[in-house]
Amino acid sequence: MFKGLISLFASGVIFSPFVLLGIVSGGWCYFNLAPEGIRNLFFRNEFYVAIVSASIVYVLLFARVYERGGNSLDWVAMLLKMVSNVIKFIASFLLVMSFISLISIF
Repeated sequence: MFKGLISLFASGVIFSPFVLLGIVSGGWCYFNLAPEGIRNLFFRNEFYVAIVSASIVYVLLFARVYERGGNSLDWVAMLLKMVSNVIKFIASFLLVMSFISLISIF
């Protein structure tokens, strides 16, 4: 388990803003919401709209990708980056809650 955590830090994946946001919000939801509230959160469209909106704003403001030559934006690469940010957030949100529940068993 500790080797897995060390590899997350060594690869730099854990320093992605959406992974960090997913870890923080997943921990907050685990400790402050009832299981029914967490379940309801995942069935609300506003939750996913907020994540997608944050991803779009982040990529357009801070993580632009330019085509070769730097004259125009590479919209396909930016779209893939937006989608990967959403997947990173949701995966880290779910995995941190399962990690905390696993640790709380012991």
